[in-house]
Amino acid sequence: MEVVSLDIWSECFTVTTVPQRGFADLHRVSILRWIQTIAVADIVGEALNVLVLQDLKEQKWSKITVPLKFMKDDPVLKDQIQPIVATTFDEL
Repeated sequence: MEVVSLDIWSECFTVTTVPQRGFADLHRVSILRWIQTIAVADIVGEALNVLVLQDLKEQKWSKITVPLKFMKDDPVLKDQIQPIVATTFDEL
């Protein structure tokens, strides 16, 4: 999966490849904004795995794992959790 970014100051596009580490299938990940930067996330097992783009020029990503302890009690919830889809670019 690739993310295309536009630097509005230099008017240049940058293509960043999303690393696959931590994701079984990159086609299942959701793209979201995480503290004013782009991120990809997916639920794997009982955790929300998030890769956050820390440095666009260096293409450095950091991994954040959020435990979802409630999934132990009710694993069926995994299929019921859906990402919110942005309707405009500003909402992403």
